[in-house]
Amino acid sequence: MRLAVLTAAGLLALAAGPAGAADPPLLYVPHDAAAVIHDGLGGPTLRQTPAREDGRWPRARSVGKVAGRDLAGRDAAEITRALRAGWSTRGAGGVVAVDEIVPGQWTPAGARALAAALEGLGADARRVVFYASPAFVERVGRSDPRRALPPVLGALVGAVSRGRATYLQTYRGDLSPLPAREMAQHPTRWAARWPAGRGELRLILGPDGGAGQGELWARVRATPAGRAMLAAGAAAYGLADAGTARAWLAQYRAFLARRRPRARRGRGGRRPRRPQRDPRRGPCGAGADHPARAGRRQRPPRRRRRRPRPAHAGGADPRDRRGAAATRHPPRGPPGARGAHRRRAARPRGRRAARPPLGMAAWGDVAAREPDLVARARRYLDAHRHLTLATLRVRGAPRLSGTEVIIAEGEMWLGSMYGSMKAHDLRRDGRFALHSQSVDPPDWTGDATASGVAAEVGDPDVRARILGVHAQTGSHLFRCDVREVAVVELGDPPDHITVDTWREGRGVLRVERR
Repeated sequence: MRLAVLTAAGLLALAAGPAGAADPPLLYVPHDAAAVIHDGLGGPTLRQTPAREDGRWPRARSVGKVAGRDLAGRDAAEITRALRAGWSTRGAGGVVAVDEIVPGQWTPAGARALAAALEGLGADARRVVFYASPAFVERVGRSDPRRALPPVLGALVGAVSRGRATYLQTYRGDLSPLPAREMAQHPTRWAARWPAGRGELRLILGPDGGAGQGELWARVRATPAGRAMLAAGAAAYGLADAGTARAWLAQYRAFLARRRPRARRGRGGRRPRRPQRDPRRGPCGAGADHPARAGRRQRPPRRRRRRPRPAHAGGADPRDRRGAAATRHPPRGPPGARGAHRRRAARPRGRRAARPPLGMAAWGDVAAREPDLVARARRYLDAHRHLTLATLRVRGAPRLSGTEVIIAEGEMWLGSMYGSMKAHDLRRDGRFALHSQSVDPPDWTGDATASGVAAEVGDPDVRARILGVHAQTGSHLFRCDVREVAVVELGDPPDHITVDTWREGRGVLRVERR
C-alpha cells in the first residue's frame, strides 16, 4: 500500500516514549510532497522506508515496514522475529509499521498469535505501529455498538491495540474519501471498542476526491473522537504532488492553531469578570475627591426612561401578566374552565438531546437472526432480475432506477454501470431503498422491501469475486448495510394483508391491515 502518513514528535519518542506523548510527522509520500511538508513545518519529521536518501531524514527518523499479509498465518515466534527484523533492517531507525491489517487475511487463531507476539515483546511493542485497511475500518465502524464484534474483528482489535498506535484510513479501496456520515461514525465506534490503557488511535487523511482538504478535515473534526485522534497523530495519504501537500499542510496547521490553549479561566471554570466601574468615577477610577476633578459639578447617573405603553381597548394591556384577563394567549376552553388562564409551559432551553445512532447489519446477520423473514424476502427479490432502487438526488428528491441485486458472501451487493446517476447518488449519500417487482391482482401474493446505507467497494479482489468479468469494465460495486427489511403478503383467508417488518435492535413486528 502506497501510504502517506503524518503524525507529530521524534522517532526516539515514538519508540521508547510514553503512549500519551505526541509523535512527530511520518511521511509516506513521494519525495517532493514530503519535502514540502517537512520544510513547511520547520521541524523534525519521520519517513516511511523505502525512500530516496535525503539529509532531512537520517536513519533515526526512518520507519521500517513489514507486510501484514506476511504475518497472517504465522505463529507468535515467527511474528516476533519478523517484527524485530523490520525495525532492525538497513535504513530503519528502530520502529516498524505493519502495512496493512486486512481482516480477510486473518483468522481468530492468527490474531491471537499476533497478540501473543506483541505481549512477548514487552516494552518493545511500542516500536510497532499498524495501518488498518479500509475494509478493517469499515467493518468495525459499521458494526452495531450494542453487539459484540465477530471473532476475527474482535481478536484483531485486541491485538493491534497492544502496539504503539493504529492508524485508521479515512478512505476506501479506490482512494475515494469516506462520506461525512461514515467519517463521523467510524472513529466514534472505533473509540468505543478500543481497550482502555492500550496504544493510541490515529487517523490517516488521504486524497480529497475533489471535495477539497478543508471539507475532508471538517468531516473528521465533526466528532470528539475524530478530534482526539487527530490530536494523537494526524496522518496524510496519497499526496501525489507539492500542491496537494501544501493543501494538507494548511489544514494541519489550522487544526494545531485551534488546539492552542485559551485564556486562563478563574475559579469554577469561568473566566474572571472585569471589575465594574463606578459610573461616578472617571475611566481611571478617579472619584469626586480626586484633585483633577476638584471643583467640578458631579453629574448624577443617568436613569433609563421607560416608554409609556399605549392605551388598549377595555383598559387591559395584553402584555400585563397580572390577572387572568390580561394573558399573552387567549384562554383555552370555555370561560371559567380550570386552568384556562394559564399559559403554556415554556420549552426548556439548551441543546437538544442527541438521537441514538441507527443500527445496521449485514444481510447475513439478518438472515441468521430472522431466517423465516429473510427466506420469504429472498423469494420475492429473486423472482425478478430487475428490481426498483430509490436513491437521493443532490437536492434531496428521490430518484427511481432499475437495478440488479447480488446476495453473496453474507452481504447484499448493488452493481451499476460506470458513471450512472444512481452511482453518483450512492457515492454522495449512501441511503437507499429497494423494492421487488410486483404483479397485478389476482396473481399478486406479496412483495418485499429493504433499505439501508450502501458503501462503494474498491478492493479489486472483492470486485473480481462479486462482479466477475464486469469488474474489468469499471462498473461500480456497493456493499449494502441493511437497516430495515419488510415483507407484505396476502393473508389467509385473503381478506387482509400482513406486513412483517424487521429493524435492527427491535426484531420483527407484524401488522395486519384489512
